Formats: sequence, C-alpha cells, structure tokens
Amino acid sequence: MNESIGDPVGVFLAYYDNYLRRNGLNDAAFAEMIHESEWTIRKVRDHSMEPPEKMLEVVGWCSFPHTYHKRVLVTETRYSPIEKAVLDE
Repeated sequence: MNESIGDPVGVFLAYYDNYLRRNGLNDAAFAEMIHESEWTIRKVRDHSMEPPEKMLEVVGWCSFPHTYHKRVLVTETRYSPIEKAVLDE
C-alpha cells in the first residue's frame, strides 16, 4: 500500500470490507490478521445488534504517510454500503 491509494482511513475500511467479505472471516479473525499488514489494530470491540447490522469500534494507526491515531466507527448492513465516521482523538 502506498500514498497514491488514498486516505489511510478509507484504505483501512476498504481493506476491512473486501477482506472480510472475500474470506468470510469474523471480526476476531480479522483483528488477528490485520496486524500483519501496515495497520496495527489496538482494539476491536463488537457492538452487535440484531442481524444484519453490526458496529465495530476500531482504534489503530498506520505508518504511511505519517503516524496518526483515530477512532473509526463502522456501521455495516447486508443491504447498504459501509457508513463511516472518523473522530480525531
């Protein structure tokens, strides 16, 4: 991954969505896998609601193009694209 791909938060969300869907992994398995990449996930907390909705709170950082620390709230349903809100910490 490099700077030309775009915003690191957007890159993470696209990577999360594509990897999880392609491999059928659950959130814990994804959290184990993702630290092998440029990302380090410090916390993944599952706020499960009635299916098909779920929300994850992901706190992490990456090293390109600079280090940062943000909280990403991801809301996903089967019927709609991922919606995201990024909050500076």
